[in-house]
Amino acid sequence: MDNSRNSLKKINNFANREYKEKRPKSVKVLRLKSKILLTRGILPNYQVRQEGPVVFLVISDYGKTFMVYSFNRNGDRIGGQHYDVSPKLLKEIEKKTI
Repeated sequence: MDNSRNSLKKINNFANREYKEKRPKSVKVLRLKSKILLTRGILPNYQVRQEGPVVFLVISDYGKTFMVYSFNRNGDRIGGQHYDVSPKLLKEIEKKTI
């Protein structure tokens, strides 16, 4: 099997376990968009894109707070952090994820 498929399975298993153990309102698995570094051409015929160290996010919604876990390309957890819910944060997450 492909490595990306295995990593996505690991992340989905983590999200299921998070939902069963901690019972948040919802759990989402999101992929971050890659950044465009260089474009050439009138209708960008050529684009160079780069992915950062964090590729996937698991977001647990607890109502007034979010818990955001970050994962690398191999499906290993890099860290997690609590955030208060704000329209600015929601807009940034929506803008930077697929």
